[in-house]
Amino acid sequence: MKNYMNENQFIRNFSAFQRGDVDIFLGAGASLSSGIATGGALVWYFKRKIYCSENNISEDRFKDLNSENNQKILQEYFDAKTGYPEQGSSEEYSFYFEKCYSSSHARKDFIDTLVARRMPSLGYLCLALLLVDSKVDNIWTTNFDELVEIAIRQIDLAFPINVISSVNAHPNVVALQKQKHNVERALENIMKGIELGIMNNTTAKRMQELESQLANIEKQLIIERSKSNIQLSKDQIYKFYSDALRLEAPLLVELLVDKVTLYNEKIVIQYKTPLSIDPDDMSGFLICRHHLGTNNCAKRLYNNCNQIMIEMKI
Repeated sequence: MKNYMNENQFIRNFSAFQRGDVDIFLGAGASLSSGIATGGALVWYFKRKIYCSENNISEDRFKDLNSENNQKILQEYFDAKTGYPEQGSSEEYSFYFEKCYSSSHARKDFIDTLVARRMPSLGYLCLALLLVDSKVDNIWTTNFDELVEIAIRQIDLAFPINVISSVNAHPNVVALQKQKHNVERALENIMKGIELGIMNNTTAKRMQELESQLANIEKQLIIERSKSNIQLSKDQIYKFYSDALRLEAPLLVELLVDKVTLYNEKIVIQYKTPLSIDPDDMSGFLICRHHLGTNNCAKRLYNNCNQIMIEMKI
């Protein structure tokens, strides 16, 4: 016999739970209020696209996918085919998704476009607050979006997020993420001690050690993740560097910039590169000039060589 709690019972129980007692399992319906379609709605989207493409019909004729008449026409078409899953089957989503977009890259780009620039609803912000307040430790979800992460950043930019998914499930990445999580917990405990007035030379030394460990782990994570054979879209790359500059600017500068030379009339920024060929040994280079406000910026891009430099006149 199953026991169900009503809303008031759940609130009373939840308020008494200790940290780690509750995990959240998040379904696609959670993102519906942020404008992201559920899996069931997408199945009809895929069916419409396939049907209209195969019959050379404008999709505008089936604009309302909630219409029972439109759904009936679409379903009768696929029911007449062999090897297609029955309506309502758990296989429908993956089957029609792959049937609609046979390329894995196309499917990935479709999902990226679907979730791009979506903002978390009030429910996500409340969920983020539960995480930040340590009422909930883990969230499990099959959702493709990053609304949980975005909501957490809106509540607390500095709150550590440990995301484990099929994208970053390489053994080295998982191990480093666990190390990162443990170090962050240790730092959190020290901060709690400091708030209680426990502060001495040993505490300060330990904090410096942990902060150094955390910085090294974050560097290693970036390296290990870069080894994965994952095709990133232009929007994803732009978002990564925009977020990095906003959240971890010093770390990004340390990873990308080799040296900065300040002259009386200009600044020269030289970037790091894994290549080791001297630019003087190369046959030529390309100079592109851009106007930045009242300053001129000359960007030197040596062909196939080991240096990329930006010169900015001051």
